[in-house]
Amino acid sequence: MQRRGGHVYAVSVDSPTESKRIVEKFALPFPVLADESRDVISKYGIVHVGGSPEGGDIAVPMLLLIGRDGRVLWERVAPNVMDRPDPAETLIAIRAALGP
Repeated sequence: MQRRGGHVYAVSVDSPTESKRIVEKFALPFPVLADESRDVISKYGIVHVGGSPEGGDIAVPMLLLIGRDGRVLWERVAPNVMDRPDPAETLIAIRAALGP
């Protein structure tokens, strides 16, 4: 995806400090953006009310492939917070949306 000019971002309800710690701990090759107010996850309708261990609201995992023109080319909303897509599934969707 990077060869094609794409970028990966993650959005988390964690604080900027916690997001930075996660990026460093796992050596993530992409930034994790903070959505402490839950505005972004609310707008996408992916709030799991009371889903955190402490009982706070968290995001249901969602992947979006957004084109250069801002259109959503592909999306995947997890059926639950523990579900994570197989990377091969994501690559297939990217290739289908963008071509080989």
